[in-house]
Amino acid sequence: MNLNLKIAVASVLDKSGVITAVRNYRSTRSGIILALHRVLPVPEAEKSFEPAITLTDTVFEELLILLQDEFRIVSLSQLLNQPEDTDGCQRVALTFDDGWSDTYSYAYPLLLRYRLPATVFFCPGLMTEGQMLPEERFVRIWRWCAKHDHTRLLLRDLRKWGLNGGESLARQTWSQLLKRLALNAKLLMLSHLENTYSIPADKRRRFLTWEEVNIMRRNNISFGSHTMHHATLTAEYPPTLGEELKRSREVMEFRLQDEIRYLAYPNGSYDRRVIESARQSGYSHCFTTDLGGFERKANCFAIPRINIDDSVVVNRVSSLHASRVRFHLQHYVGQHS
Repeated sequence: MNLNLKIAVASVLDKSGVITAVRNYRSTRSGIILALHRVLPVPEAEKSFEPAITLTDTVFEELLILLQDEFRIVSLSQLLNQPEDTDGCQRVALTFDDGWSDTYSYAYPLLLRYRLPATVFFCPGLMTEGQMLPEERFVRIWRWCAKHDHTRLLLRDLRKWGLNGGESLARQTWSQLLKRLALNAKLLMLSHLENTYSIPADKRRRFLTWEEVNIMRRNNISFGSHTMHHATLTAEYPPTLGEELKRSREVMEFRLQDEIRYLAYPNGSYDRRVIESARQSGYSHCFTTDLGGFERKANCFAIPRINIDDSVVVNRVSSLHASRVRFHLQHYVGQHS
C-alpha cells in the first residue's frame, strides 16, 4: 500500500470516529508499549545506517504532544502493573532499544521538557567497550564495498561464511541472514571482512555513557537489559546465551545499584529456550518486537510492543500525521488484545 493510500485510509477512519471508539473500548482492556530506537535531527537521520529505526526529533516532539493530549503516558512498571484504564484514556509506555547516545542528546531533553517517563534497554558490553552494533558494522562494510565496486566479491565472501542469500543484491536480505549467526561467528566474520576490504575505522561514540545513564535515572528514566553485546539469542549456544543474559544484568545492577528485571530481546528474536534462559537469569518481564497491546493475561516473557519510526507516522512532507498514528496504534493493538 503506497503512502497516499495509507494516509487516505487512516484519515477516513479517523474522521468517522471509528478509531476513537475502538481506542475507548480497548482502554479498559489493554495498554500500549511503544518501541523506539533512535531520535535524530533530519541531517543525521538521513545518514543513519538503518532508516527503519529512526524518528526525527521534530516528529518525536509532535508524537509526545499527541500522546499527552489523547493518551495517558505512564512508566513501564506502572503499565505492567495496570495496563487498563477506565476513562477512555488508553495507557501508553515509551521504551527505547539499544541505548544510543542520541537517546540522551535528543530524546531525553524532550522527555524532560514534557516531564514524561521512559525505559531504555541497552547493552553494557557495547557501551563500556566502545564497540559498534554488529548490524551497523555490516552496513558500513556493505556501503564501502558498493562504493568501490566490490559487492560481488563481498557476496562471494559472505557465502564462504555460510550465508545463503542467493544472487540477491539487496543489502537487507544479507543483513537479515547476519542476524541469524551466533555472536562469536558474527564478530569473527565482521573483523575478517573489515580487514579484507580495508574498512576505515570509525571511533565516534555510539552509545550512552554511565554518567548519562545516571543523569537520566534521576529524572524519571528507567533502564533494562538488551544483552551484553546485542546477541541474537536464538542463534546462541548455551554458554554464550547464559553469559549474554546473566552478565548484562549483573553489570547493570552493580553499576546502577538497583535491580534489573526487564529485558528486550535484540532483533526481537526469542523462542522457548531463550525464554527459559531469561527466566533462569533473573528477569521477570521480557519484551519482543511482536506487534500488539499488553493485557494482564499476557505472557510476561513475550510482551508485544508497537514499533514507531518515521515510516509509519509521517505525512507527505515528513511531519507527524495524527490520523496515521491513531490508526497504526489501534490496528496493531488488536492483534494481541
